[in-house]
Amino acid sequence: MTFQIRPITEAEFSDYTQIRSEAYHAPYDELFKLRHLTDLNETRCVFVDEEMRATGRLFRFEQNVHGRFVPMGGVASIAVRMDERGKGHIRQVIGHMLRELRADGVPVSVLYPSVHALYRRFGYAIASELRTVTVRNQREALFLESLPRPQGTVRRADTEELEAMALALYNQAAAQHHGNLRRSDVSYWEHRILFKGETTKSDRRTLFLYFDTENKPQGYLLLNPKDNGTVRIKELIALTFEAQLGLLQLLQQDNILTEFTWNTDLNSDLPALLYNPKSVDTKIQAEWMARIVDVRTAWTILSPHATSGRVRLGVVDAMCDWNQGTFDLHVADGQAQVTETTEAPQAVADIGTWSQLLYGYLTVEQALFTGSLQVHDPAVLPFLRALWRTDVKPFSHDPF
Repeated sequence: MTFQIRPITEAEFSDYTQIRSEAYHAPYDELFKLRHLTDLNETRCVFVDEEMRATGRLFRFEQNVHGRFVPMGGVASIAVRMDERGKGHIRQVIGHMLRELRADGVPVSVLYPSVHALYRRFGYAIASELRTVTVRNQREALFLESLPRPQGTVRRADTEELEAMALALYNQAAAQHHGNLRRSDVSYWEHRILFKGETTKSDRRTLFLYFDTENKPQGYLLLNPKDNGTVRIKELIALTFEAQLGLLQLLQQDNILTEFTWNTDLNSDLPALLYNPKSVDTKIQAEWMARIVDVRTAWTILSPHATSGRVRLGVVDAMCDWNQGTFDLHVADGQAQVTETTEAPQAVADIGTWSQLLYGYLTVEQALFTGSLQVHDPAVLPFLRALWRTDVKPFSHDPF
């Protein structure tokens, strides 16, 4: 029996699509038409005796973590042939990806799971939540009357120049927001955000930009029209509150629109600004999961609030043996060094909990309260609290 994990060839894309179709219970044709969005070099598939048994895909991104963009490995398209389940193929392909990321010095990995519990066993833990806002009868007073009236203008974007402008606005905002990805270029924008090249009407999106009184772009609104007079805000990126308000009022002034939905983050100040918050439906759900690939590189990522000091941290990681053990984390002048040690740990947690603490999804107090973090030396608590403290919850506009 031969075993191999490798990228697929063009001739194997049909098998790749068939396995994903079975696993996700999705129409084959709907998945196959996304061929133009699939870089075959990103695929990592399990072959037994040259027969494809499971699929995976590994993206290389940069993610804003505590104010700096760091390499991140995005795991996606994990699927196993129905008759091959229970044979460890998911563990094999994810383990392969994590070893590959570690070899390349990538500190963290993120995935968007269909079933969160499945990926807990591989060290991933929930690290982000999504707020979905649904606004109906938006012609009624939506915002507090005391809010300043936007003085800028909104223009529809229909040229590549304006698309590039929106991309620059996104990256400027992403650099300020914990968890967002850096978008590489206009081609990324066109294929992954605007879905250019698609012929399905529901995939067509409309872009509007907001300019201030000095004619400087301050934000954009990307809309995805739906049925029966409804629309989904694919993205609303604003560098100023005035830009956000001006773009939302574009929808409020629409006499045909009956409803719009907006996926935003838990840090949004929207509820405090609404005239009648109960007139807006809000749903919060779990979003992406994250895990540390290698604590030696991941723990050099620090919060701006981190202070100088040192602590010995114990790690339990059944998936990646290179993380298993105790590590000395030493911070001086804003820089961290991580080395393995044989001394007793002062705090211990599994890799999922350390991942949640790194991203700021959990605070040290929350991890202590739930019992997922054990601290044997209370003297290290102030230093530990500051290491990955953040005032905002992580969020990303780019599911993959």
